[in-house]
Amino acid sequence: MKFKIRYAEQITGIFVLIAILFVALVMILMGVNQRWFKNDPDFYSIFDSAEGLKLGMSIKLKGFQIGTVNKILLLDNNRVEIRFSIFENYHEKVRENSILQLSSNPLGLGGGLLLYPGRYATSPLPDGSYIPSSDFAEGKKLIADGLVEINESDAVSLLLDDVSTILANANAAVISLDELLVSVTDTLEGRNTGPVGGTIDNVESITDRF
Repeated sequence: MKFKIRYAEQITGIFVLIAILFVALVMILMGVNQRWFKNDPDFYSIFDSAEGLKLGMSIKLKGFQIGTVNKILLLDNNRVEIRFSIFENYHEKVRENSILQLSSNPLGLGGGLLLYPGRYATSPLPDGSYIPSSDFAEGKKLIADGLVEINESDAVSLLLDDVSTILANANAAVISLDELLVSVTDTLEGRNTGPVGGTIDNVESITDRF
């Protein structure tokens, strides 16, 4: 009987050991997948809006994922800072005059966060460096000066992004114009209680007397 109990304890110990090894293997695989053991350099950039940005978002170059967005912050000046890491094996791609672009499509298809490397080979930017975005003049100037490596397909993406911005601005202008027309119509019809509406009512009252 004692032999059977001792044998059962050994079996139980083997199963416990197997379970521990399995958990350890899963943790190692998760760590590899999450790049816990990689020394990925971190960078940051500034955008005009967080629209389209999200945590864990892939950063791509030529269709390959080369990094991940780790943090999104709203700054005191209401601009948006993103902090991201570039995979260690792609660090050399992040060189001087590199920019980031939040690509969008006016049809609502595709898009993403793209890295465009500087045109000329330089040493990789050090950990913690700032990379300008195409949202602001700094990034746009680098593109205009030909310092960014952009091929034809990339240029189409940038063009679509500009078209999307233009359409958004045009839509805002149409909305403002519509509001203005409604206000003018209300004023002329006497439904506007503001100063202009009061002036129109006074003029109508005076003219009715003659």
